[in-house]
Amino acid sequence: MKKLIYISCLTFASFAISSCKKSAIDFVPQDQASNTTFWKSQKDATLALNGCYGYLNNAFNNAYDDGGSDNAYAQYPWESNATAIAAGNINATLDQGYGSRYTYIRRYNYFLDNVSKTPMGADLIKRFIAEARVLRALTYFDLARTFGSVPLLKVAYSDPHETGVAPTPEAEVINFAIAEIQSAVTDLPATYPGGSTVETGRITSGAAWAILTRIQLQYGKYADAVTSAQKVMGAGYQLFRVGTLAPADTQDDFSTFVSFANDAEKQKFYKGLASYEQQFWQINEGTSKENILVSQNITNSSYEYGNGLRTLFPPGNLGGWSSITPTQEMVNAYWDKNGNPFTPLVQLQGQAITITEPQMQLMQMNLKTAIPDFMQAYCSLAHPGAGLIVVINFRGEKVEETTV
Repeated sequence: MKKLIYISCLTFASFAISSCKKSAIDFVPQDQASNTTFWKSQKDATLALNGCYGYLNNAFNNAYDDGGSDNAYAQYPWESNATAIAAGNINATLDQGYGSRYTYIRRYNYFLDNVSKTPMGADLIKRFIAEARVLRALTYFDLARTFGSVPLLKVAYSDPHETGVAPTPEAEVINFAIAEIQSAVTDLPATYPGGSTVETGRITSGAAWAILTRIQLQYGKYADAVTSAQKVMGAGYQLFRVGTLAPADTQDDFSTFVSFANDAEKQKFYKGLASYEQQFWQINEGTSKENILVSQNITNSSYEYGNGLRTLFPPGNLGGWSSITPTQEMVNAYWDKNGNPFTPLVQLQGQAITITEPQMQLMQMNLKTAIPDFMQAYCSLAHPGAGLIVVINFRGEKVEETTV
């Protein structure tokens, strides 16, 4: 028995020694790419850039930004942080995308630092770099507008300690984003025909100008925004328009919300509604000239989501969740059909104004749902056809009634 144990030990020791000397079992990791084995083909560069485009995945979630403001109300706190932000419940535990955005900053920087190693055409490398620079600029814009001063990392890093830098002032981050787009836009095409490396949905020059316009508007650079917007306007985009109304397009009754001077005005109104709705239909998604940059979803997967806005905005009877509901503040921000700004009722306090019966009904409905209870402003309303002054508060409750 001792002999057998002795032989077994020698056998194991011999195997262990031979294993240390041989490299046949030292494999390159199969679950991740290595910087020494990657960047060897155009396919490698394409896959790396596609990973950068992941930032646009589920871009419809940007709609929750309105839910955190007075433009809309986000009623489900488990869907986003908008409910907590609107209520002022902001603290250090609230994750508003700081870490996830820097994950993408690292991707962009890694791509930009390495893509030039790839054996592929110089023009394609320039275009790939331009796409990544615009995506990085957009991400830094989102970081700055959300958090203010943030670390401005422009190159890839290997040691996490390299990211321990002081935050860069917000204005400097924004200037960097603007300069990046302005420099990259000349290397971007106006359109993509479709196919490998030229898939529709990639950053175009028009998309770059549109993003730049958005940044300049956000930060009050209005003269520059005009110049950028004119570039977009001259890029061939057009509003999607429905030429002929179907019976289903006019089945909803909006008579309590808006009045029409004639049938032509009514037709124009319904065509506008139908055009906005149908531009999101699948049959029109590839032909609409209104699309500037589209976050696309594949249709051959087990989880098909489509356009998230059709789920978040509509009420339950239309197949939605009413996740993000517009407030009266947002409605009031729009001009009327004649281009006149809306005059809030609070500015009419103490005045007698004449309104139609449908307007009275709509006003009472809106005031009951959109105005907080603590507001106690009043307005006199002349009820039509009755010689009557009705005073209601901003909750739609009748306070006083006087015959005139």
